[in-house]
Amino acid sequence: MTLSRTVVVPGMTAQYLDFVELLRGLTGEQWETPSRCQGWRVADVAAHVVGQLTDVTNLRLEGLGTPEVTQRQVEERRGRSAADLADELEGSAASRCGSTPFSTPTTSAPPSVGRLSSVPVCRPRCRTSLRSSPPRAGDPPP
Repeated sequence: MTLSRTVVVPGMTAQYLDFVELLRGLTGEQWETPSRCQGWRVADVAAHVVGQLTDVTNLRLEGLGTPEVTQRQVEERRGRSAADLADELEGSAASRCGSTPFSTPTTSAPPSVGRLSSVPVCRPRCRTSLRSSPPRAGDPPP
């Protein structure tokens, strides 16, 4: 099934908004906590998620998803705060999704899409990796 832009863009915007809120709510201790991705802190996972959208927004597409590019995304954001990355994500998503920084989408995703949580993309998996609690039934694998 192919989803139309009128479904995908509001769903993506909602997912990015959720991630921005998650980032803004992290304490310094949580930011430095090891994630469920071996060898990565919460800050590293967030840097990858933000870097991925920033790269797409800037049409920096070569090698996306490779270990080398993933590591570059993390290294470019090393030492930055959760608030800094939330700001970057807001700017990249606004550019990519065609809205002001996280204004409420004008078209809401239909309930069947579930805010795209069932679409197998990186963001939900990484969000799960940011949790400090053990995985719950139904969580995607890290």
